[in-house]
Formats: sequence, C-alpha cells, structure tokens
Amino acid sequence: MKKIAIIFCTLLMSLSVLSSFAVSADTTTTNNFTVAAKSAIAIDASSGKILYAQNADDASTRIASITKLLTAYLVYKNVAENKLTWTTKVPISDYAYELTQNSNASNIPLAQNGQYTVKDLLNALLLPSANSAAIALAEKIAGSEPKFVDMMTKQMKDWGITDSHLVNASGLPNDDLNGHIYPGSGASATNTMSAKAVATLSYHLIQDFPEVLQITKKTEIPFDTGNEEKMTLTNTNQMLSGFSTSRTGVDGLKTGSTSFQIDCFAGTTNQNGFRIITVVLEAT
Repeated sequence: MKKIAIIFCTLLMSLSVLSSFAVSADTTTTNNFTVAAKSAIAIDASSGKILYAQNADDASTRIASITKLLTAYLVYKNVAENKLTWTTKVPISDYAYELTQNSNASNIPLAQNGQYTVKDLLNALLLPSANSAAIALAEKIAGSEPKFVDMMTKQMKDWGITDSHLVNASGLPNDDLNGHIYPGSGASATNTMSAKAVATLSYHLIQDFPEVLQITKKTEIPFDTGNEEKMTLTNTNQMLSGFSTSRTGVDGLKTGSTSFQIDCFAGTTNQNGFRIITVVLEAT
C-alpha cells in the first residue's frame, strides 16, 4: 500500500503540470512524466475528461480487487430497482464459507450457513475487501457467481467497454477459488481490464450512486455478526485521513492486490477545487 500511495501522490502532484497538455483517450501525454505501473489514468470525475493517460487502453492489465467496484455497482443497481433492500438477508453458501478459510484471500470471519444483510456485506466488500462477501452478494443477485459475471460483462458493454475479461465477482485468480471457476475460463485466469475501463466504471459508480463515497471515505465501520458479538471493518485504503500514509482530499474508492503481488488502486480526491478519479494498475 505504501508503494501505491507514493505513486498516487506523485501522479496527483504532477497534474497541475500536465493540465497544459492535450491528452487523447488512447495515448500518453507528450511530456516525459511516467508512473511506476503498467497502466494509469486520471480523469475529471464530473466530465470524464482525461487529464493523464499511460498505457490506459491495455485490457490485459490485471485488476485484482478493483473488480469489487463493479460488484458494488450491481448491488446498488439492484437496490435502486427494488430487487433488494439494504436489510435483505444474504445466506453464506459453502463456497463462500470455504473461501474464508483461505489465508491467501482477504476476508472477514463469516459463520457457516450464516446470514448477513446486504448493507453489512457491501461494507465488508468495500472496506476490508472481503472476497466471500462478493461471492455471497453475487449469488444472491444472480443465483450463481457465473451468472453474476455475465451481468458484470453486460454492464461494462452497456458503458461501451467490450474488451474487459471477467471471470469472477471478487478479483481473485481462479487458482484461489477451489475449482469454483467461470465455465470455459483457465485454471489460472483472473480479471483483466484497462485503466480507462476502470476509470469509466469508477465514474459511473460515483455519478449514479454518489453515496458510495460515504462508505469508502471511512477508515472503520462496525459489522453486525448477527449475534451479540460485533466486529470492526478496517479500510484497506491507507491514504484516508487517520492513516500514516494519508493524503488530504482522498475519500475512496478501492485498493486491489493478490497473491501474485499485483498492487492496484482506483482512487478519488478533491484536487485544486475539483474531483479527480485516478487509476493505477499493476504498480511496480
């Protein structure tokens, strides 16, 4: 996370310089500034205008738990369409529970055969990046994770993004899913998406459901375990106020990392009087 914080802050500080350069949708800026990552982009969160781009159209970039922003979008969409409520109880399947036992996967303790509200699972999805919460929500919404993945792919296509490759709702590589993989996908397949696509996703999430920032800006949120015991969810975004690597103005959105040592970040901040969405994928 410290590596991502340095890259993110360096990119933001450079934008005042980069703003005098024209940036197209599929090229980098004409100056010599580069980000220590495979792919990066910064856009105006109000207009979608691209302020900086580096290899931003490379759809082979692995996005890890940035995937959960799309999962969250579909949760918000289903609530808005009255297909779910925030208090709807979501069961924890054997698949979701088994994943809580995987030390390679970020998670929170969930009870076998337990039930949790949509709101609690969304908080767990966004703050500590709980993979089992993503699976449980996907299964609740679509009936199965593969059907939910189809919904994810369709949503991206509705936004004009046709080159994303999605195989699950969490962002984990298939290696970590105990055989619960999307039909036809490889044993080691993982979600890939361009920085531009992630920025598009983040833009729509903030535009359509701005209340998500009321969650992602918090360092901690209580989680109701369904009994007398409660736990505290801690945000993985160490650039929020209150953490040692905080940066003024940052209030979301999501970090991502995997056992493959992939570090990613899709962040939003108020910079020079306007909101910027910045995406850094596969930081090096």
